[in-house]
Amino acid sequence: MKDPKYQDEAEEDAGTRRIIAETEAAIARGEDVALPDTVWAAIEAGESPIKAVRRFRGLTQKDMEKATGLAQGYLSEIENGTKPGGLQTMQKIAKALGVPIDVLVS
Repeated sequence: MKDPKYQDEAEEDAGTRRIIAETEAAIARGEDVALPDTVWAAIEAGESPIKAVRRFRGLTQKDMEKATGLAQGYLSEIENGTKPGGLQTMQKIAKALGVPIDVLVS
């Protein structure tokens, strides 16, 4: 179905190409991330975003410990919501997972 804000199909196609290019550029800058629907569904279902992305990336908490320099037990507490992660901690985790920090915090 044609979007009423576009005058014709060519204009709609150009708009779609622009959106795709903008999204790809944001991903390249690290401002956005392409994650599968299963990851987003797990997060929406209540799973910790850190855990959902970590599992998708095939990483263990021990792998994350090595990548972030944070103790595995502390990472576990953050994943389980028993301890909050400060800004610097969340930045380290986001970097290790290859996602923008806003994927991990609301």
